[in-house]
Amino acid sequence: MCEIELPNGKKKLVTSCNYPIREPIKVQTHSDTVNNHRKVLAEMYLGRWPNVQIVQDIAKKCGVTESRFASELTDTNPNACILCGRCVRACKEFPLEQILDFAGRGIKRHMTMPFGGVDEHCVECRSCEYVCPTGAIQITEDRNHPYDAIMIRDAGMKINAEMATLDDKENRMRQVGTANIVDVMDQYDLLPCHNYKFGSLPDAKKIYCDVFRDNFLTQGACDGCWLGCSMACSKAADGFLLKTGPYKGHRVTVDGPEYETAAGSANMGCFDPEFVLEFNFYCDTYGIDTISMSTTRAFVMECFENGIITKKETGGLDLHFGNGDAVLEILHQAARGEGFGVEVGQGIKYLKEKWIKELGADPQFLNDIGMEVKGLEYSEYVTKESLAQQGGYAMAIKGPQHDEAWLIFMDMVNNQLPTFEDKAEGLHYFPMWRTWFALQGL
Repeated sequence: MCEIELPNGKKKLVTSCNYPIREPIKVQTHSDTVNNHRKVLAEMYLGRWPNVQIVQDIAKKCGVTESRFASELTDTNPNACILCGRCVRACKEFPLEQILDFAGRGIKRHMTMPFGGVDEHCVECRSCEYVCPTGAIQITEDRNHPYDAIMIRDAGMKINAEMATLDDKENRMRQVGTANIVDVMDQYDLLPCHNYKFGSLPDAKKIYCDVFRDNFLTQGACDGCWLGCSMACSKAADGFLLKTGPYKGHRVTVDGPEYETAAGSANMGCFDPEFVLEFNFYCDTYGIDTISMSTTRAFVMECFENGIITKKETGGLDLHFGNGDAVLEILHQAARGEGFGVEVGQGIKYLKEKWIKELGADPQFLNDIGMEVKGLEYSEYVTKESLAQQGGYAMAIKGPQHDEAWLIFMDMVNNQLPTFEDKAEGLHYFPMWRTWFALQGL
């Protein structure tokens, strides 16, 4: 229906949506030829799908109320698929997938998922249902029986549309994942380096997100944090060659790195992207949290550099900032249940108490540099610019957990907590709300 006529001596009809423009041209959109052609097409559509509302509306605009083309192909279903392809385009543009597409030829042409089954890559973003003009695609929302599933779908689609249109210009999460935050935090002097002593270091650029995108990342998909999100921010590196540990010499797929893992590496002074990926892989393989692992090692490194502990306590390991080999060795020791890695695996609170008691370390100094509250290590943000984030780290229900305590966005980006009273109120309701959110599986 998008035909136009080229009058420059050619007098031919072309589809406006895919005709290549190489120079200025004049076109006719409502010539007699164009209108007659549209009228025939509208009559053909009406003959095949006579009860579909949008077909009736288009036919009426073209002056068609009846069709000569009724046949055995006529589908009287008012919600019939009219093969417009909008769902195919939505699947490609929103979740960056190709789950829906055309199959068959001629009169057997139809829409389907691969091999006629339900594709496991579908994230249930419902973009196909949202853009379907006939109601042929209807997704039943019965997991938790929402009061108004359509309202939720439409609100979600607004967010998905914003991500699809704005992400390339803003956060680039679809290109590089959450590692884009490394660049932002470093540029704002908020990237934790050397156990939170610095918010930026020149070497931080070595682990900027584009380094991973250009040299390592081979996959991008929806992370599955919650159903319906089409951000596609999950990244992976295929064929990465491991240099240490039980899988040394193996080529593996590494999931990530996420921001917290890359920033945790900066906190340990390790700015080698290959270290970040190897550290990421073994933490995942051993089932160890990269945040607590990174923050604890950063604390241990600062203690080593200040003489609180020596090679005698570390089993001969040199734990100056930046020694990635030593960090990986401690990680492997912890997994094997041997050596200094077992001690470090107990976390900062345990180490502070042990070294104060057994080594006579200064309690004030260890409490100043040991970044933990309630036995939980800080996540990877320097909080100097956000009083609300500082309070969240100290007062959240579970301690400085980067979900409950993460008030920095409300405070610094949206400016939703401009006064001291607003920040105090946020410290009251935000941790409880996020805890409820998690308990509901959201």
